[in-house]
Amino acid sequence: MRSAQDRGGINLGTSQWRWDTVGRHGEGEMILGEFYVDLDALQDAASGINTTLDAMATKKVSDIDAPKDAFGHDELATAVLDFCDRWNIGVENLAKDGAEVSDRLNQCVKRYQAAEVANQTNLNRAIQNEGS
Repeated sequence: MRSAQDRGGINLGTSQWRWDTVGRHGEGEMILGEFYVDLDALQDAASGINTTLDAMATKKVSDIDAPKDAFGHDELATAVLDFCDRWNIGVENLAKDGAEVSDRLNQCVKRYQAAEVANQTNLNRAIQNEGS
């Protein structure tokens, strides 16, 4: 079995506490479990979002719009223009939200990496102190 580090993640061991209020373990019993974060998956998700946002930036909703005479009917041209304007607002909002999600995923990766470094440093200190 590969370790968490081999899978590109960090294994924080038994650092997750879960409060189980209902179930086999009895009411209010605290259960210690393993917590694993796949950092590569978080980075891949952020990268996928950014790739999609880049594609959206190169192909604008306004590219669908055409001169009124291209539609052959004024009401159809007006409806398409209105649709494109509203759709563009939605796409812009989606892009802002996507950028925020990507940023937060990247922040999570950095924080998990920093926590792992701190955990390893503390463990090394504890081992050194135990041996003294």
